[in-house]
Amino acid sequence: MSDCTQDKIVVAALRRLGREPAGTPVTVRLQAGGLLGSSVYRLDLAGEDVILKMTPPSADWHVMVRARREALFYQDLASLVPVLVPRVLGLDLGETEGVVILLAAYASSPPPDHWTEHAYALVARQLGQLHATFWDKIAA
Repeated sequence: MSDCTQDKIVVAALRRLGREPAGTPVTVRLQAGGLLGSSVYRLDLAGEDVILKMTPPSADWHVMVRARREALFYQDLASLVPVLVPRVLGLDLGETEGVVILLAAYASSPPPDHWTEHAYALVARQLGQLHATFWDKIAA
């Protein structure tokens, strides 16, 4: 895909979220790691570093199911579960246009072999609390 086409697709997705850039061009960097059929971009949007995840309706149905599940997690559950998740800046589950999620960007976590004991304990605690949420036993 050409940079021009990519930029048009990104701007169209931002427009769906009511975040169309005004005047200033958006800096778009394709990121690795999106699901097959999905695209993940890191954007500089008016001085704010954000992540844009897009899954077009033409993607494999399994990919669309996962993309919708992720979007619904952010929409309905993220504020209820005791784990840290990125801040959602925009979300659209368009039946005809596909799924678009706009998230605040953060610094990447170091690889686990560089984690401190405190970092491992924090992750273990959050995962335990997440699983305990199912059993309604989140009190520590």
